[in-house]
Amino acid sequence: AVLVFEMKAERIFYMTQGSMSIWMPRADSVVEVAAFADDDEGLRQFDAYQNGVGEKPSAMLIDVIEEEFALETIPKLGSRDRNSLIERRCQNKFRRTPYRQSIFQGKAGRRSDEFNVLHSAVSNHELVDPWLQIILKHRTPLSGVYSVPLIAPSIYKRLFSSNRSVMFVAPHQGNKLRQVFMDAGHLRSARLSQAPAVDDDAYAQFIVSEALRSRRYLERTRMLNNMQVLEVCVVADPATAAKVAELSNAEEATDFSFISVAEAGKKLLGRECAAADRFEETYLDFVARHRAKHDYTKAGESRYWSMRNMRQGIIGITATLAIACSTVAAVILSDAWSMHDEAKEVQQQVAQLAETFRRDNEKFDPIKADSHEMKLAVDTGDF
Repeated sequence: AVLVFEMKAERIFYMTQGSMSIWMPRADSVVEVAAFADDDEGLRQFDAYQNGVGEKPSAMLIDVIEEEFALETIPKLGSRDRNSLIERRCQNKFRRTPYRQSIFQGKAGRRSDEFNVLHSAVSNHELVDPWLQIILKHRTPLSGVYSVPLIAPSIYKRLFSSNRSVMFVAPHQGNKLRQVFMDAGHLRSARLSQAPAVDDDAYAQFIVSEALRSRRYLERTRMLNNMQVLEVCVVADPATAAKVAELSNAEEATDFSFISVAEAGKKLLGRECAAADRFEETYLDFVARHRAKHDYTKAGESRYWSMRNMRQGIIGITATLAIACSTVAAVILSDAWSMHDEAKEVQQQVAQLAETFRRDNEKFDPIKADSHEMKLAVDTGDF
């Protein structure tokens, strides 16, 4: 048996372009409990907030415009050479930021000997550094520095069954539109753009325009050819979905499909989303309940999480061993008590036999004889 001790995040730091908000998981939801502006005053307030609750297990979720992606192919290599090549190329592409990572995505095609690798990074590290420095200053156990695009494939798979070239579109932060492009279930690219409010008359047209603009970008970067059908899966209310379908009716190479915010919330959260224009709530819930596979954490950012996990593991193993020892001791004590009862019973039987022998021996008249008389009696048979 293998014992695994893994903490869950009790708080999520949600970092956007202009703010840091604190979310906490509840029984069936995540709730925003504090928010801080991205300025000197906001950082001071965040520092003061961390003063009292700094050691709670936490996670960070990033949802910013300055996240870049670069897809490339590499030749077939041994695992050691492959990892070295991937690390070197990622560093060359994003040398100005420490928040970078690479995802090995398997073969580029069925008959190809090349493999896809996606490099991604938060290009403007100055967005993250001030918040992260305060978090580490208070020794906060941080499970990871996650981003919305890196989690998007997991969210998408729970909503749609398509595995083709897909653009996943959803409203974020009240006034932004998040687009994530995936192919065969793998993340390829993502965009976050300023958008009209979801109840604005221009919102439906904005979705169509942004989807077509993203398609042109994908064709230009050869992630999509001009003969390929791009499926655009949009999270939107029924009225917006009807408008988008009408506006995109003439686009033969782009196929729109829709899921309502209410239905998406029920599939992902077991209830409706709290706000129709803040789909990031589903990502926050995911981070609160799971540990995502890919993130921008280096050893330094997660050291307190590792130390706390180790401490809990040691405590857990010690407790398990104590319980096991107590169980063994109880079994041994039970056997000892049983043997004590058996020994007592044997002693009683011995005492009973000795008494029986004594009483029977008293019935005979003892004969006193010396050794010569005994030898003579044995030799002659005259007892």
